[in-house]
Amino acid sequence: MRGNTNYLTAIRGFACLLVIIAHILSGMPYIGINVAGTGKIGVWLFFILSAFLLTIQWLDKKEVKKGEVIKFYIKRFFRIFPCYIVVLITAFLIKYIPNIETLIKHIFLLEGMGHFWTIPVEFMFYLIIPLIIYIMFKIKNKKLSTAFLILLFIITELISPYTKSIGNSINLRWYLPVFIMGMLTAIIFKKNEQKKLKPKIICDITVLIVLTMMLISVPYIRNIIFGIPPDDYLSNKYLFFGLGWSIIILAIQNSKYIINILNKSKALIYIGKISFPLYLVHYIVLSKISSDTNIIVKFIIVFLISFIISIIMNKLIEQPMIKLSKKINSRIERKEKQNGKF
Repeated sequence: MRGNTNYLTAIRGFACLLVIIAHILSGMPYIGINVAGTGKIGVWLFFILSAFLLTIQWLDKKEVKKGEVIKFYIKRFFRIFPCYIVVLITAFLIKYIPNIETLIKHIFLLEGMGHFWTIPVEFMFYLIIPLIIYIMFKIKNKKLSTAFLILLFIITELISPYTKSIGNSINLRWYLPVFIMGMLTAIIFKKNEQKKLKPKIICDITVLIVLTMMLISVPYIRNIIFGIPPDDYLSNKYLFFGLGWSIIILAIQNSKYIINILNKSKALIYIGKISFPLYLVHYIVLSKISSDTNIIVKFIIVFLISFIISIIMNKLIEQPMIKLSKKINSRIERKEKQNGKF
């Protein structure tokens, strides 16, 4: 991708903040039902971004080789699993995870308590994205490969319609259409780069309109405006929010003001960089705080403790593991060159 892409990291930071704020509010007496499901709005953004960024990387490679797939899995494993395992063990030691059987199921991605449900979903997508990209490259014709993705989206949604989805399911089949949206967003994004479209104020307006629509969808706001009693209707609306986030990402790419604001937002960019450990730890910290705690005090405690732990994890675990994966992949590349496979 050309130019400053810090705004994508800032968007990830924004997604993380959405999840944390929603989780804190949902645990408060008399507030919970008013924000039911709003944390998932941030989760759907995480899913869109994940598919979007991974697809961009594969599109840049132009070909799916065995060595590239191996390196991809190594990179994903070391990016996710070390932090995940450390948090799981800590959660077990402080009794958030109740027993050793549940811990083992989480380690092998067979269960997902609380917010952990997203990790098996992400990993299952990691397993199949090389195959999807491989088929797209084999088709060769760009329009037909895009049509293949759209067809895959339609088929998966028909087989597993969002209206019948199970809340917090670890099964990818429910959410695969969202990931496919992210992949389609990446394809459109690449085309926009090639066309060198000039930033337009209409894109900034589009972002604000879509964000406003998302805000109105929050049960509390919807109740104020339309008089509809709060419920958890948001929990399975991933298709609509996935589409909304895809539109926002593409609009920001060609925006006049928002892209610059995000590129200069040091706070959001930093949160985006530590978003994974922050996502993992915040809910556990939150679970240990009494629901009767003053909301302002609760925000301060959760954010402060979670940020400190996340910064430490980023320095001591996340970054070293990313470097280790790069070293391993560099060795694989050298061996491939020596064997004439490059």
